[in-house]
Amino acid sequence: MAARLLLKIEEEFGVQLNIRELFATPTISSLARRIDQTDDNDHLEHVDLAHQVNIHDFKDNVMDLHLRAFWRSTDLNYSFSRVIVLLTGVTGFIGSHILVKLLLTTE
Repeated sequence: MAARLLLKIEEEFGVQLNIRELFATPTISSLARRIDQTDDNDHLEHVDLAHQVNIHDFKDNVMDLHLRAFWRSTDLNYSFSRVIVLLTGVTGFIGSHILVKLLLTTE
């Protein structure tokens, strides 16, 4: 995806960026400013990675607590009276192979 974006930027704006420059401009507005600049390396936005980690720290994420509670309360040894499998993603590579195996090996 990044390579496609870089190619499209070069085609549309005539500006060659490298991967480092692309990831150094994490927002659309900073990428637009970078495309508008004539210097290649002098005006790159500095990203403080330690600060970004602190901003996006998910240790107190409520969703994580809900997921842990769900898996702790789920009885994985429960036997169902019906044998019904809901398989999603069968249009993908792995899903199609799983579907074939299920169809060939189940009664």
